[in-house]
Amino acid sequence: MNRIQKMARRYPVISVSLAATLLMILFHFLPVLSIDGISVGTEGLMALISCGVILLLGGRQEMKFSVSGRRQAMHAARYYLGITFFICICSLMPTGHGTLRSDWLVRIPVLMLFVLFVGIFEESVFRSLLLNGFLAKHGKTWKGLLLSLILSSVCFGIIHVLSSFLSGAVTSADQAILGLLKVVAMTEVGFFIGAVYIRTQNIWNAILIHMLNDFMALLSFTIYHTNVEYSYIGTSDHQYNMMSIIVYLIMVAMYIPLLRSGYKLLKDTPLPWYGYLSDRP
Repeated sequence: MNRIQKMARRYPVISVSLAATLLMILFHFLPVLSIDGISVGTEGLMALISCGVILLLGGRQEMKFSVSGRRQAMHAARYYLGITFFICICSLMPTGHGTLRSDWLVRIPVLMLFVLFVGIFEESVFRSLLLNGFLAKHGKTWKGLLLSLILSSVCFGIIHVLSSFLSGAVTSADQAILGLLKVVAMTEVGFFIGAVYIRTQNIWNAILIHMLNDFMALLSFTIYHTNVEYSYIGTSDHQYNMMSIIVYLIMVAMYIPLLRSGYKLLKDTPLPWYGYLSDRP
């Protein structure tokens, strides 16, 4: 065990918080490396670096590919992925607001690579690093398990809008409300995916769920030209923002069952659960 691994086991929360923060800062300042407008190069580089950080902290077994628990994970995710599939089908229907790209067949494999890299990067940061750091300290009891999952999930939710708030892109009250709703929705998603990870003890199940959801969510934007202005945190159009707020209120409500599913998965998890950042049995 090297000095870095010893330090990570002695101060797990501080170590993973520092590692996650540095990774997100690096991601923010990296130049966009894209293929036909899809930043697959940037995400691929961050996926590689985040895996390297986990290996440096002693998580070799953590990143070893496995299909263990795959059936249980996909069964648990059927509601979540079903919602995204329905939205995907609706977005692919001809509505007159966009035209099919001539190179759409080429863009789909690029999208597949992109969502794979995004899944690896984000799950590495928020589950393999942050969640494991909290579990190394609090994973002895069920309440500690729940607390660790909540903390990492809130971080997962916040990071999705943090750059928009810090950059000054949020300039109105309706944009701020939309941002907060997105934090809540992503926290719900993070709680569920984190629970799947804890229950199956396999980060690749979390990555698979993440990438399937992102693929369906981004498919229509990938294959269609559209004149519709889009921003993750809303636009200067008040009417558009209000419609987005209504949509996200519905999504937050629809994601509530994910909390119940995640809670049930946690209740069935054997304790203690310290993760790879602890030497305790």
